[in-house]
Amino acid sequence: MLIRCIKRLFFLSLIGIACQAPKQKGDAEKGLTYDDMPPTIQALYNNSRGGDSAYSAEAGALYLKYLKEGQRDSALFCLIAFNEVLDQNYIYDSLVMFWSKEHLAKGLGTKENQHELLKLGYYIGSMYYTIENSDSTFYWLNYTLNHPSALPRTKVRCRTMLANTYANLNKMDSSIALKQANLDYYLRLKDTVNICVSSNNLANDFRYIFAYNLALEYIENGLRLATIKKDTFLEIMLRHNLGLVYAEDEDSVGDMTANVHRINFLMDHYSRKNLNMEYSQAISNIQFYGIRRELDSMEIWMNRFKAICEIQQGSSITKYQTYSAMLANFRNKPLTNTGFLKENAFNSREMKEYKEAISCYNVLFKSAKNSGQLNLALAYQDTLDDLHELLYRENFNGKIYEMEVKYKTKLREQELLLKDEELLSRNRTLILLAALLVILVLLFVKY
Repeated sequence: MLIRCIKRLFFLSLIGIACQAPKQKGDAEKGLTYDDMPPTIQALYNNSRGGDSAYSAEAGALYLKYLKEGQRDSALFCLIAFNEVLDQNYIYDSLVMFWSKEHLAKGLGTKENQHELLKLGYYIGSMYYTIENSDSTFYWLNYTLNHPSALPRTKVRCRTMLANTYANLNKMDSSIALKQANLDYYLRLKDTVNICVSSNNLANDFRYIFAYNLALEYIENGLRLATIKKDTFLEIMLRHNLGLVYAEDEDSVGDMTANVHRINFLMDHYSRKNLNMEYSQAISNIQFYGIRRELDSMEIWMNRFKAICEIQQGSSITKYQTYSAMLANFRNKPLTNTGFLKENAFNSREMKEYKEAISCYNVLFKSAKNSGQLNLALAYQDTLDDLHELLYRENFNGKIYEMEVKYKTKLREQELLLKDEELLSRNRTLILLAALLVILVLLFVKY
């Protein structure tokens, strides 16, 4: 009888397993990832080919092939892979932008995978960010962020890019709040890789508002995790930010030489290179050799940096123009881009980006002085004095913000400690009551 019951239960369990729906591919947070894709589309996830025209031709041809065959989902996954490579390299591509917009518009509300389709909204917003079109960036990222079909990780990426856009517009409170929300999200998931990325993003904002101690704290926390994971990509990214803190903050005690050499060592042994990584390495070396006035080395890195910026365009070109003018001043050569520098200096001042404005006006001041235009040099000096005063106030505000954050963090830690002590005390009381109850029961049973 017992054996028959066991056989019957076993048979019913087999039927139950057979009737279950097939397991859906993809992650509930991320959606479909590289591992879920067929080999032909997996081959497109190659960040090192971001600036390669042959890669663009291959990816574009595959997308159009799937589209022509009516395989819209396969075409979508192909377009996502293509966009991901462009996004990781900070590259704007007008044709991919057109395809993404058209594919999204035609796919909404159809049987096409809506979760994956909404990823295109992020990529469109990200490309607008690359070319510094903030209005369009806000539109597409907010559209994606608020859409019910957008995946949690897609929303996180939208928040990151929205935060960067706010930071570019000097709205640091909004930027920090969005980046802190992302860090809290990854801390809940215990996603160590993205905890490092989010910590670095927050550190960048704290560095921007002169809260250097907070910036260093977040960078060092990220570096500890990156070292434990032996993640080269994360370490290069964090060390790049660390070098910027060393270069900007006179009070930071750090070996800039060792940090730059470490970045170069890591890049030499890192196989999955992309333009964004090379950009970080180039900036680190340009600043380092510029500070040391080793101009031949600075020029070598400037040439490498120029090639990267010509592919990325947008804000990268702006950065190259500024460093190029600095190098010209160091060599006492006449500037060829004074019009750009004046425009960038004025716009930076209007946007309260005082560090960038000072950098531009300083170059213009030195150029005017070197060429004997003393009246112009004096005018630039007056502007620089005003900007340094404004920068001092911003710096002071940043220090106050830093103190407030540390104070609130301390209070939160004390509150958590008190809650732990209360919980411990309550548990002890419960244990004591349970022990007394057991003793009373034993006494009752005995007597």
